[in-house]
Amino acid sequence: MLFLMETMNSDQFIMKIFRWLGYDYFHSIEPIGKSGGLAIFWKQHLEIEFLFEDKNLLDMKVSQDSKSWFVSCVYGNPKQHLRYTLLDRLKEIGLTRKSAWCMIGDFNDILSNKEKIGGPKRLESSFQDFQDMIFACDLHVMGSTGNSYSWGGTRNNEWIQCKLVRCFGNS
Repeated sequence: MLFLMETMNSDQFIMKIFRWLGYDYFHSIEPIGKSGGLAIFWKQHLEIEFLFEDKNLLDMKVSQDSKSWFVSCVYGNPKQHLRYTLLDRLKEIGLTRKSAWCMIGDFNDILSNKEKIGGPKRLESSFQDFQDMIFACDLHVMGSTGNSYSWGGTRNNEWIQCKLVRCFGNS
């Protein structure tokens, strides 16, 4: 499986990438203008059932032979005051999900000030909704390698980097 987030392109363009990479199936949520866009590619040995989808979330049951698990592909709203909708949806899903579950994507949020370089410190309370969702869903950070700062940009003439992309798994 391959998850693309913030594709910012039409299905026609995504189809070219899909064919070039040699996947068997794809499903996408087109961007609104040049903002957002999600796509998931997968091979024929996997069976995918889409349980929920919108511009910020693809929630799926994945099966292979007699095994199945859940995957949620996330693109968090860039506007902080609108992220609660996705976090509430994920919490709702997680409170009932007892099977193997992986959540991956760009959450457009950080868990603490330790996950950013530069810029002013955020209030500890600003991390609470994201932390609460992770706790309620019994999620744990999955390990990764390489540079964990997935976003960099200038705000008020200062370079800032943040860890926005991550992967979680439940117990």
